[in-house]
Amino acid sequence: MAAAVGSEARELIGKSAEALTILSPSGYVSVDGKRYEAFCQSGQVPAGADLKIIDADSFRLIVEIK
Repeated sequence: MAAAVGSEARELIGKSAEALTILSPSGYVSVDGKRYEAFCQSGQVPAGADLKIIDADSFRLIVEIK
């Protein structure tokens, strides 16, 4: 189950994340042991990729490749 992205999302910006699934461009990432839905603006990212959280919207984290 994915953690809800809400008020805590802004606190996650700048943190590292790991792709749990392929992001094509959406998928799931792990941040501090929690699973979140994420979107990568640079397109498809393989599972296991090191990512950085750069923003968030109401439903998901926005990430980029480190």
